[in-house]
Amino acid sequence: MPRDAIELILGYCFGGAEVYKVSNALFEKFGSVQKILNAPYDELCAAEGMTENAAVLLRLLSGIYSVSGAMRDEKLKLTDSDSACEYFMRSFRGVSVENFKVCCLREDFSVAGCFTVGRGSTYGVDVDIREMIAGVSRCGCSMCIVSHNHPGGNCRPSATDIVSTGRLAEAFKEAGILLLDHIVVGRDGAQSIFDIGPDGARPVPAKKY
Repeated sequence: MPRDAIELILGYCFGGAEVYKVSNALFEKFGSVQKILNAPYDELCAAEGMTENAAVLLRLLSGIYSVSGAMRDEKLKLTDSDSACEYFMRSFRGVSVENFKVCCLREDFSVAGCFTVGRGSTYGVDVDIREMIAGVSRCGCSMCIVSHNHPGGNCRPSATDIVSTGRLAEAFKEAGILLLDHIVVGRDGAQSIFDIGPDGARPVPAKKY
């Protein structure tokens, strides 16, 4: 179980009942395994009973998980918004500042490549649309999915996210590229902007691409 994995890692730094005490403190502070692995180093250290070595181990676990996930991506197909959300939640695991990523898809929806076009602060990120279009073209693809994270908050898209997605879709369309989706990743999960109502608040069922 995921919680057992966290306690196993902590077992290399703590002994006996101390493992469960620190584990409980982490889950009380962050709420879930995903949020623990997404937490910045300094926030991990601030949890009751945590040490610097234990925080480093958890950050390494997050990094190893991301690398192993990237190795699996070669045969991965993103055929709907659910699979895209899962993919980007893994991609953003452990990222503590806002990033913007572009995932290039082949005609069979398999992942041809994924690259980061912007790295910002906890509160925002600037991106270059021309850089995104050029990156997708280099992959030889005509379809893509974009994603950005809200490292300090939930996955609900902002009004700005929704408006900018429409503009981005138009820019890609002019370049002969189909934007399939825009995924927002937060500490509480991920949300497809294309899966919400026009007002940005009414969820609709996940759709096939």
